[in-house]
Amino acid sequence: MNVILRNRKRALLWAKSNPKKISLARKRRRKANPEKIRRADRMSKEIWRRKNPKKLAAQRRREKLKQYGITSEQYNQLLQGQDNKCAICRTPQKELKKRLSIDHNHNCCKTQAKSCGRCVRGLLCSACNDGLGRFKDSTAVLSNAVTYLSNNS
Repeated sequence: MNVILRNRKRALLWAKSNPKKISLARKRRRKANPEKIRRADRMSKEIWRRKNPKKLAAQRRREKLKQYGITSEQYNQLLQGQDNKCAICRTPQKELKKRLSIDHNHNCCKTQAKSCGRCVRGLLCSACNDGLGRFKDSTAVLSNAVTYLSNNS
């Protein structure tokens, strides 16, 4: 057996049997070189993101569902209930570059960082979701927009 492999195995065995010493050494190294450690952490995370785009997308989706207080099954039920289309413009999900956004009532959970899940209204394409936001989710403003378009068409 090659000397490097033998030394590596010995080091791994020592590390397994001395976890407290390893932990203290890591803490000292982090404290002595915080910027170097941060840079290395960022680089390793970036490498992981590049190597695992599907896992990253799934992780972000789970976080988004959690933010709105719904499960993957509830999202899929909403999607099926809307025939896999945007609730407003009826554009099919297949024709969109991005997944349909979760639309929710902003007045419901103002004091919380996350949505309660009961205020989810439906699924919208990015354009419709952005449009509602620009109209401040106000039926009066939307009504004025409809009147404006009707009078100027």
